[in-house]
Amino acid sequence: MARLLSSENGIEEWFDYDPINDQMIIQTRQDVTDILEAMNQKRKQEKWRDEVKADWVHFAKIPAAVEMELMQKGIDIHDRNCTQRMIREIQSNYPYLLSHEGKRLA
Repeated sequence: MARLLSSENGIEEWFDYDPINDQMIIQTRQDVTDILEAMNQKRKQEKWRDEVKADWVHFAKIPAAVEMELMQKGIDIHDRNCTQRMIREIQSNYPYLLSHEGKRLA
């Protein structure tokens, strides 16, 4: 039976033990419902042109769970050298995190 180790900012860390394989399992979970709903609403607002005119475009909102998945793929969202790879990855595999539809940055 899994036990909750910590819960902070919507991110939970769980511990479990698998006696059959004699393995300890630590799992991180995040409820991203609010993030997905916010990005869906932002896409509906269609503010892309206004943001481009202001030289500022909100590209996406990346939850910690996705950030960890990207890190496993060798993409650090805080490293400017990874920006183009991150953009392509988000547009290809995480389009529901985008703040706009159909706009290609990379």
